[in-house]
Formats: sequence, structure tokens, C-alpha cells
Amino acid sequence: MYKNVNIGEDFYPAEHFGLMQLNSKMLAYDACWQPAGIWYPNRLKAYPCHESKKWNDGSDIKNIFINLFEKISNVKVARCSTFFRKILTEEVKQSPISKYGVLPHTDNQDKDEWDLAGVVYLNSFSLDDGTRLYSYQNQVEPDVVVGAKPNRIVWYDANLYHSAGHDFLTAERIVQPFFIKTVK
Repeated sequence: MYKNVNIGEDFYPAEHFGLMQLNSKMLAYDACWQPAGIWYPNRLKAYPCHESKKWNDGSDIKNIFINLFEKISNVKVARCSTFFRKILTEEVKQSPISKYGVLPHTDNQDKDEWDLAGVVYLNSFSLDDGTRLYSYQNQVEPDVVVGAKPNRIVWYDANLYHSAGHDFLTAERIVQPFFIKTVK
């Protein structure tokens, strides 16, 4: 089941990791929520977050990511969507997420749009801020927890149920989510 979960340490070389951290602080963010496709009367009733614009095809930071990902994964990328996501603890504390956690979900609501999904952790070093992986949707406890660590990457089959953790001792969680369609 979990043979398709991959973890990499020090994903970005030092100069690129610094560039990604700088971009994550300088880019504008829009207030939003997850899951994005579901209507909520108030974003704090969902998983409140802030997202940068998706990186444009051909942009330097997107090319850096794709080139490094192809190198470590031995996967050829046909299409990729990636951006920065910031989650503020003060907002999460106001959300039902603080009591019940993020629901397990997959990243393929549109039936096989993506083959792989994952995240690069940018600022947190905490098991609680990591990614939780489940065998099925209604599972209460995760089978696997990947702890957050700056510059750690985790990727998995986009149909695998997962959820984000949150460490309430950190002010914010900054990650780079990504979704990949592979060349078959």
C-alpha cells in the first residue's frame, strides 16, 4: 500500500532553498480555504489558508522544481501545478479543524487529473505539522505520519487519502504543495 509514498531530504540545494524561502515571503497570498471545491459560509469553517498564485509554466522557480523532482523521482513530468500555501495558527484555532482535524481526502476530485501529489515543507520542524496518510477515507487514525522538516519533500499517489497536520506551537505553516501528471 505505501510503496508509493516517497520522502526526500534536502530536496532543494542550499541556494535554491533560500530562493524558495525568499519567494514564499515576498509573493502575494490570497485568503482561501481547503477543500477549495466546497462552499462554506465562512472560510474559517473550513481549513483556512492563504495561497500564492500558481507558478507559471516556464518560470524559473517552476523549472527548478520540475528539474529537481524529475532527477530524484525518475519520473518525467508532463504537467505540474505548484504554489505556496501558508496556514496561520490564529485562524486554525477559530476553525472546527482545531477540534476535529483535517478530513482525509485525495487530490483527484476530477478523476485522474493528477498521478502524483505532495508537499515540500519550508519552515516547520514538527511531526504535528506533517502529512498524515490513510488506507481509506473514513479512517480515524492515520497509518503513516510524515513529519514536517524544512526542505523535506514527500510525494505519493494522488489517489491516496491524506490530511495535513498542524502544530499549534508554531505561528504559521508554509508549504509548497504540488500536483503532477506524469508522462506515460
